[in-house]
Amino acid sequence: MLEQFYVPVTFFQSFKPVHLEVRCREIEATTVSSRPTIYLSLCLETKEVGFLDSVCTLIVNWADFDPMPYESRYCNFVVSTGDSRPEYQVVDLKDEQSVARAFQKTNLAENSCYIGSRVKIPPDQQTKFNMPLVSYFKVPRR
Repeated sequence: MLEQFYVPVTFFQSFKPVHLEVRCREIEATTVSSRPTIYLSLCLETKEVGFLDSVCTLIVNWADFDPMPYESRYCNFVVSTGDSRPEYQVVDLKDEQSVARAFQKTNLAENSCYIGSRVKIPPDQQTKFNMPLVSYFKVPRR
């Protein structure tokens, strides 16, 4: 095991994704030293979002790749609210308050970016919600 850290559930807001760039402590091998970086996207999905809000499901039915990429065989779908892109918050495991600062900055942001799970190119359709789909997102309806 290289590293471990924990994130208290109280840091999360319902359906507010947080994207973390976790910088591990330096590992010294015999000849080369390295500092691994891990990219995580986390989102707490709860049944109750709020009094006026409800949860809806966004479905991607199909994605056409023409021409097919030569090197990439996987992709992710991204859904954003407003005009936003995924912004990874840097978490340096040398700094104890780094995780708290990353969540604070994300929770104060007005817009959110949802990153779906990895999808094969060309996509394999699965059946969920009684319909064919490639990917889906559960997001609050506001």
